Amino acid sequence: GKKSTLAANLLHERLHVFWDNDANFKQHYLSRWNKMTSKEQEDIKKEFKNYNQDNINQIIEEWAINEAQKGNFNIE
Repeated sequence: GKKSTLAANLLHERLHVFWDNDANFKQHYLSRWNKMTSKEQEDIKKEFKNYNQDNINQIIEEWAINEAQKGNFNIE
């Protein structure tokens, strides 16, 4: 698989902590997800095909963390 740097891995895991502990962070992405069309959601699910497709909460979380890692959310 793709190799990530230590810094990227640490950021990824830190964002999971934010997901679990910062209601605003989590709500931001849940709101975005809920505004998507079913086609957009299905496309995202395909991006995470290695995850259990029945566990939509996990897919949403991983998608959100990846979005935040791309800089699509301001964390202070």
